Amino acid sequence: MTMKNLGRATGYSESYVSKVEAAKQPPSLKFVTGADRALATGGVLERQFERILVGDYPKGFLPYIELEQRATRIENYSNTFIVGMFQTKEYAQAVFDANVPRLPDEQIDSMIAARMRGLDILDRPSAPHVWVVVHETCLRTVVGDRGLMARQLDHLTRIAKLPGVTIQVLPFSAGAPPHYLAYTLLEFEKEPTLLHVDGYRGGRRYDDSEIVVGATQRYDHLRAMALSPAISLRWITDAAEEFRDESDPRSVDQVQLQRLGRRPVRRVGTRIRPVGKRGSRSGE
Repeated sequence: MTMKNLGRATGYSESYVSKVEAAKQPPSLKFVTGADRALATGGVLERQFERILVGDYPKGFLPYIELEQRATRIENYSNTFIVGMFQTKEYAQAVFDANVPRLPDEQIDSMIAARMRGLDILDRPSAPHVWVVVHETCLRTVVGDRGLMARQLDHLTRIAKLPGVTIQVLPFSAGAPPHYLAYTLLEFEKEPTLLHVDGYRGGRRYDDSEIVVGATQRYDHLRAMALSPAISLRWITDAAEEFRDESDPRSVDQVQLQRLGRRPVRRVGTRIRPVGKRGSRSGE
């Protein structure tokens, strides 16, 4: 079947089919379903589409992933975990490992693989602008261990420097945020903005204009309350360094004493001795 005929059968233009075939544009679920019917594949294409995009995520999560692929702008507020598309593999593993009841290993592996593909949208020629307001909780909560957190925040620092990505930190000192749930606003070129609110079994999507406008207004407040992107980047870098220091047991006591304004210490074997002037021990 020619691209022109496939486009006619699925309700899309020949140009659209050509871009999908050349991997320049991700296919929509509607196109995949139509191609299944036109090519009489018995649902094979749709099943492959689901596995590629969402792995073992809840089936209802498929529309969100597909929408995320088509969005021209993504605005996210994260208040517990780093947003999925910015997670490292080991961070995502630790998040899923903490799930109660724990999921089967095969399902976790599939979900992690799908999550790792989220960042691929930034590599597209028509990549969306991604704006993330991350609550300080996400930077301070130890997911996995301190070394893992240091590496995750290093990864977040690199992402923050990418063109088309803006990250702001909402500090504890900013007070109560205007919204208590993590959510994402998806903007499109020719479609209304959609709201996705995180929740159990894939969250919930809203397209009601009044609800979307309210979420947009709250997001404007979140951005206003958050630190500037430049200061936020320094906060993320500093948090990574703190985790890196604290992941080394030899430096924990040193860091704690410095925070208390006490003298530095010298570790000798398994003992810790205060360091006086010129490196002499206190009392000598």
